[in-house]
Amino acid sequence: MSDAKSKRKGRPRPSPTNARELALEALIRVFDGGAYSNLSLDALLKKYALSNEDKRLATTLFYGTLGETFALDELIERYSSVRIAKMDVIVRCILRMGFWQLFFSAVPNSAAVNEAVNLCRRSGFTSAASLVNAVLRQGLRRETQYVPQSLAAKSGFAPELAADLQTWLGSEAEVLALGQSLREARGLSLRLRIQEDDEVGRARLL
Repeated sequence: MSDAKSKRKGRPRPSPTNARELALEALIRVFDGGAYSNLSLDALLKKYALSNEDKRLATTLFYGTLGETFALDELIERYSSVRIAKMDVIVRCILRMGFWQLFFSAVPNSAAVNEAVNLCRRSGFTSAASLVNAVLRQGLRRETQYVPQSLAAKSGFAPELAADLQTWLGSEAEVLALGQSLREARGLSLRLRIQEDDEVGRARLL
């Protein structure tokens, strides 16, 4: 899974100091560099000394955002005056993570928006902070509850794969059922991973 390359690829990014910064860096490595998701996150979790709580939050943000990429891109396209293909991948990842917190998590709305704006500034995209703020707040004003429209957004599969699956399986309902089963499996895997991280953290304290 890879987006258009970042326009600032040659400029070093600041080292992550909290959960959102680490999750963002992992997402950038996946979308900008084509890294494997689990390897990207694991390498960063091992490299940077975050608290167990921050590690759990980073893991949740990363896999949550990754799993709903097509729904999140649908939201961005709906509320941004700038086409998603024209955005730097870093700004795109910040918006994805912001919308995931707004519509797919229990993170308070104010925290989701404010932290997304802060991420822009800390990532060297101060000029994009107003865009990120406006897009997320417009989504909040207009969407009481997000309802995905495209088959990709509903199922979590890439558009081409979703269309192929509909042909092979015979109906949209079958594609959605498959997508839901994979989401549930991903959720179980994430919960197990977080529990494992807790065990590691406790062991280090003994």
